[in-house]
Amino acid sequence: MNKWRISLSIFNLTYITLMLFANLVLILLKVDWNIILYVNIPDIFVYIINLNFMLLKFGQIKKQTKQTKLTQPEVEQLLENWNQQLEFNKKD
Repeated sequence: MNKWRISLSIFNLTYITLMLFANLVLILLKVDWNIILYVNIPDIFVYIINLNFMLLKFGQIKKQTKQTKLTQPEVEQLLENWNQQLEFNKKD
């Protein structure tokens, strides 16, 4: 779990650094401030929020997999449901 958090945090910081660098380039090119403020900066916040939710879900899934083990009939039922969903999606 900690390895995932560390690697995703590094990726997150890299992404934010690149976005801030891109914003600096836009400022130096004297691009309209409306583009910078309303397009790029909210994108960074949305990315951070999505990453945090992904980490929370990953942590919950990891806890659930440690607690529950599926039996053979449950696995077969899940596979059957999965196949039905795939067939339904193909029809659309």
